[in-house]
Amino acid sequence: MIQIFPFNYQHNLIASHAHEIRRKVFVVEQSVESTQEFDQFETFCQHYLAYFENRAVGTARWRETDQGIKLERIAVLPQYRCHGIGTILLKHLIEDVKIHQRCIYVTAQLHMCAWFEKNGFVLEGDEFIEVGIPHRKLVYPNWPTLK
Repeated sequence: MIQIFPFNYQHNLIASHAHEIRRKVFVVEQSVESTQEFDQFETFCQHYLAYFENRAVGTARWRETDQGIKLERIAVLPQYRCHGIGTILLKHLIEDVKIHQRCIYVTAQLHMCAWFEKNGFVLEGDEFIEVGIPHRKLVYPNWPTLK
């Protein structure tokens, strides 16, 4: 059973689980510098923790930017990636942010673009480098952009 729980970064115990998942996925697996992974936005974001069989296995966050609502730091531990956890987590974030009636977008690593497209996102703009990794911006077109 997959369960998704929202939390704020001030909840130290819960945040430590999300922090460890992100450390394993982004810092260890993908060699992102920890100073780039854990940033000044941590306390401003809405964070989520995904549980599978009562284990913390995935995490994500969103924040408001001048371009809309940016979904970020979506990560699932490698051994749990074929259980639909990331998709459920992503759909949960989308439902939660729709209330803001703003553009929903991500900047995704190239190898993840097809997954985001499968989940309703559309590529926008050119490839760019973020934290040393090629990325593309994708937008969720099923929600209006209000300017």
